[in-house]
Parts: sequence; C-alpha cells; structure tokens
Amino acid sequence: MKTLKLVSVLTILFLTISVPNLSAQDENQNNLKDKKERKGDFHQISNLSEDQKTKIKEIKTSHQKEIMPIRNEIREKEAHLQTLMTKDIVDLNEIYKLIDEISIKKTIIAKKRAENIQNIRKLLTPEQKVEFDLKQCKRKNRHNED
Repeated sequence: MKTLKLVSVLTILFLTISVPNLSAQDENQNNLKDKKERKGDFHQISNLSEDQKTKIKEIKTSHQKEIMPIRNEIREKEAHLQTLMTKDIVDLNEIYKLIDEISIKKTIIAKKRAENIQNIRKLLTPEQKVEFDLKQCKRKNRHNED
C-alpha cells in the first residue's frame, strides 16, 4: 500500500515537472520558426537577382547600424523611467519629460523604418513589390497580435 502511494506521488511529481517543460519546448520551437521566417524577409521574395540581394542587404545593414544607438537610448530612458515611476516621491514633470523623449526617439525610428522600406521597394520589380508589401502586412499583423 505504501509502495503504491509512493509510486503515485512520484508519478504526479514527474508529470507536474515535465508537462510545463514540454509546452515551453513547443513555444521555443515556434519562436525559432518565427525568427527563421522573419530573418531576412527579403530572401523570401521570388526572383531576386544577386544585385538586388546585395543592395537590399547593404540597405538593411546601414539601417540597423543607424537605429541601434537610438534603440539603446530608448532602453536607457525606459529603465530610467521605471526608476522614476517607482520612487517614493514622484516628480510627474520629470516623468512626462522622459515619456516625451522616448516618444520622439520611437518616432525617429518609425520614420527611418519607413524610409528603409521605401529604399528597398525602389529596387524591386512590380511583382516583387506586391510580394514584399504582402509580407510587410503579415509581419505587422503578427506584431499586433502580440
């Protein structure tokens, strides 16, 4: 009887530990699949010439180099904002000022992203533009679902 109880407890314990790990593995695999699909969206466009691929890669690399310091600033400001928000004595004017600074930086990134997309579109044929635009819409929808 004691053995049966021990086996039952161990089985329940094992299932309690292993089932969440299995679902976490599924989530990780789905995230990896999404990242692979998103990585280099332009590579999934049909009939890209080598010249187009090279130019698009240059545009994307330049864009990433330009945006990285701005993103870093946003992260720093958001961390500082979190600090300000959790103080015992809060200065709302300072919080508002920081929120405005973050918004300005995010607007700069959005404008640069729009410019980047248009620079890539200039390199594409009409058929490739349609495909590219559809992928951009899908990508936006995927981000809005999160």
